[in-house]
Amino acid sequence: MAYKVGAFTRKGGVKVKAHMREKPELSAAERARRGRVAKEELLPAGIKTAGQRGFRGTLAKLVAHEDHIKSPERLAGYLKGQAKEMGVLSEKHPYVGRRGFKKYKAAAKRMSPKEYRAYLRERRKPKSKLEKVLRA
Repeated sequence: MAYKVGAFTRKGGVKVKAHMREKPELSAAERARRGRVAKEELLPAGIKTAGQRGFRGTLAKLVAHEDHIKSPERLAGYLKGQAKEMGVLSEKHPYVGRRGFKKYKAAAKRMSPKEYRAYLRERRKPKSKLEKVLRA
């Protein structure tokens, strides 16, 4: 996999143009070591921190992270949920689920919150084969 190196000046004033550089492939041992570190050290630390900071604090840290995490909202929610399961959630930041998340935004706009929850419950009910055919 290639990445871009910006233009720079070497010692002695030699100018180097911007160019692409190939990343070296990781060895199997190094890949295994990084996976072990992530699973055994980084993830538990992240869960504990999310339990102490809460969703918004964790989200702010993830957004500002140098690795540019793709979906920091999902990760912050996952970490806080894991903190709840592990019992390390602070009393200051109680778990309230996915507050404010609207899966069907158009439906949510034309209904009250109570009607929207009933609508979601109805959608989650298992449908018979006949109903599926009639809907299509």
